Amino acid sequence: MSQADRDRHIAYYDRTARAAYSHCCSILIGCPHRPSAEANNATGVFLQLDRDHYVLTAQHVVDGFVKKVTEDWPAHFQVNNLVLNPLRRVVFSDPHNDLALLAIDSSEVGEIGKTPYRPVGEWPTAPPKEGAFVQLTGFAKANRINGDSGRVENFSLHMAGYVMPQHSGNFGVRIERDGIPTENVDLAVPPGKSLGGMSGGPVMLLGPEPLPLLGVISEMSGMMDTVFVSSVTHLRIPPRSTVSLP
Repeated sequence: MSQADRDRHIAYYDRTARAAYSHCCSILIGCPHRPSAEANNATGVFLQLDRDHYVLTAQHVVDGFVKKVTEDWPAHFQVNNLVLNPLRRVVFSDPHNDLALLAIDSSEVGEIGKTPYRPVGEWPTAPPKEGAFVQLTGFAKANRINGDSGRVENFSLHMAGYVMPQHSGNFGVRIERDGIPTENVDLAVPPGKSLGGMSGGPVMLLGPEPLPLLGVISEMSGMMDTVFVSSVTHLRIPPRSTVSLP
């Protein structure tokens, strides 16, 4: 590869990584009266569908809040700078496919502080073909710096990989560690070490821009260096008139 081609590829990966980051929300699940080091963290995708706003994440992230409340009350669920009760915001829940969609009021968009993802082309996006190249983004706990209670400094991690065989629309991604690096490549942990906190992070199809959203991270197998993805194919959006925000 010529230096010009390499520079062009690096610019593309950096540009698409920044675009994915612009939609990516840090989720903190913890007790406001305990050290932040004891909090769990995850990731969400800020969406705009028609005029309505949502945060898409993995269902087990919401379930983690329920567990935290049960074991360590009081507890809060913080999406960037917005503290909310996710149980009152769920407008779509699919435990089998590990997807949860939370409603966000228009008055709260500033506290989310992100650019909403607006669907590109077909929506919900069809699952990718085996062998397709995809991008994964999220806030790994392995990269988190803990501050005072309820505050952390989170760094987004961007990875790429190849789609593995599908199952009911969901799919795996084999991480590609030898590709052209982005600016935060040093944040990637060695194979076999847990990242933590990437659940709910966006998975996008690399190719023509803007990149379509394929799904969110559900699980990572450190032993296999494989990420399992919940496909947005399973999403069903109810009429917003049926949602009563607190």
